[in-house]
Amino acid sequence: MSRIFFLSHPNDEPSYRGVSTGGTITISWNTKTHKRKFIKREGKYVDKSGKITEDKLFFWGEYEPDSVATVISTTKPIAVHTTLRPVSTLLPMPNNAANTDPYVYGCFRNICCRRGNTKYHPGDILVFGTMNVQKNSIEVDTIIVVKEIAPVSSLLPTDEYFLAAVMPMKEQKKDFVEGKIYGSESEYFSFVPCLPAGSLTDTNAASAFKKPIIDLYVFGTVVKQSAYGKVCKNVPIKSAAEYRKYWGMITSAVYKCGLELGIYIQPV
Repeated sequence: MSRIFFLSHPNDEPSYRGVSTGGTITISWNTKTHKRKFIKREGKYVDKSGKITEDKLFFWGEYEPDSVATVISTTKPIAVHTTLRPVSTLLPMPNNAANTDPYVYGCFRNICCRRGNTKYHPGDILVFGTMNVQKNSIEVDTIIVVKEIAPVSSLLPTDEYFLAAVMPMKEQKKDFVEGKIYGSESEYFSFVPCLPAGSLTDTNAASAFKKPIIDLYVFGTVVKQSAYGKVCKNVPIKSAAEYRKYWGMITSAVYKCGLELGIYIQPV
């Protein structure tokens, strides 16, 4: 039996203090609380009709190593990150470097974010976002459908994923979650809610981007504040029909915001 896991993480942006609108700034490797960046990067998305299109995509994601941003507003999103610097050019990494998790660049993977000792299984759906206790909802920024649990020993230690997500961890994990890619094995796949750039300016895209919000009451679960942050129980998926129903609820929330399903983000 598959399950849906709703996994809360911080949604704060890095600090852009002292940079005026239109100015650029290099954000150094984050060594504190995890941050979310509003990113523009080459990728592919699938629309409601199933058509796949290549474009620059705006999305909310995590990338803890250095990136270059342009300040565009005084309200969220304050800046757009257009350059993600490869970790291989930043070594040695700073003390207490934060790891990037979930990771969406060329693959969809999760190694430790809100995972704890949870045992995931193929077909499980991991919904990452920011939970709201009062509204019992989650603002979604990443969906990973589990393909398999793979051993860390299978990764190349020079791979950008290893350097950004695995190497910074103080307590090394033995395995990681590999997400399903669009068109492989199943109609269910990993994605990021995204806005195709088209002819949009960075500022227009930022004002047009509305994060998808999922009402967790309809999934029969409730957000609670615990010592480990905001949590809610995972939801069992009891049949193929229920899987289709829940999947439709998730993707509909994305399309309702005028966004698309970003199925591929250019590797770093």
